[in-house]
This record gives sequence, structure tokens and C-alpha cells, in this order.
Amino acid sequence: MMPPLSVHLIDGTYELYRQFYGRRRFEKAHPAPLGAVAGVLHSILEMIEKGATHIGVATDQILDAAGVRARFGVDPERIPDFLALVGDAADGYPGLAGIGPVGAAQLIHTHGKLEDFPPAALGKNRELALLFKDLATLRSDARLFANVKELRWRGPTEAFPSFAARIGDEKLLLRCLRAAEGLG
Repeated sequence: MMPPLSVHLIDGTYELYRQFYGRRRFEKAHPAPLGAVAGVLHSILEMIEKGATHIGVATDQILDAAGVRARFGVDPERIPDFLALVGDAADGYPGLAGIGPVGAAQLIHTHGKLEDFPPAALGKNRELALLFKDLATLRSDARLFANVKELRWRGPTEAFPSFAARIGDEKLLLRCLRAAEGLG
């Protein structure tokens, strides 16, 4: 007989934000570059250890086009350009010094997407702005689930050990493997 379903949906944006700023208090001298990611993974493993059978992660960016224009002053497709210029504290990049929301919206209305800005508009900050735009761009090619059964955790993937090593958290892989043993 199959155990009962225990489905957990996680607010991914909130959890990353909480982990990022919560860890900063404790890791002031040497913050781990991917510490927030490790923290979220440990939280998910705790849910699994306590009986979660299915886990899904949801993120924010839910406004219609008019709402985006009213809030940010640009069309929805220009949000990555906007955030590249003004920054996004929740995602951890500062934007370009001296450019606020009003200035960013004006630049975008004048020039369009960052790639179309004339060289003088961003000067030496062009490459940095393009990096920030990449960080601000939602990935729309991610596969979504069609059935809750697809959310069932089956243990770590083959790529997980190298990912855990890259994060620099040895305990993460061991904890993950122990949790997988309990899947039976």
C-alpha cells in the first residue's frame, strides 16, 4: 500500500530571500556564495525527513501588462532591462549607480532593450548591465509538471553530488542520501 500523499508547495522567491538575509547575520566575515541555495535545500530536506512526499516550488513576477506598466513604468517584456538598470536586492545585484526607476524607464522608452542602447548611454557599464539583465531574465523554457505525481521526490539526481560540492556544503549530500534511503 502506498503511503499517503504529503504535498508541499514552496514560495521559492521568499525562501531564497529569507535564507540570503538570514544567513548574512551569521556569516558576516565570510558569507558562502551559494549559502542561500544550500539553506533552501536543507529546508526542503527537512520537509522530506518529516514526511513530505511531493514538493513543488513556485515563484513570484503575477501582474497583468497594465499592472506592470503602472508599477514599473515599462512594458512587461522590458522588465529584465529595467531591473538590470535599477538592480534587484532580492536577487542580489545592485544595478547601475545613478540610475533609479524613473531614469531607467526613460532610458528604456528612448532606446528600447539594453542591447539596442547606443554605446554612450551606458558607457563602460554596458557589459555589467547585460549581465544583470541575464540575471533578471525569467527562464520560460523550464518544464512544468502536468500531474502532482511528477513532484514526488525520488532522491538526488546523478548531477547532485557535483552541485553539492560546488555549493561547498558536504553535509547537504550526506543528508540528501540519508533521506533517499527512507524512500523504500
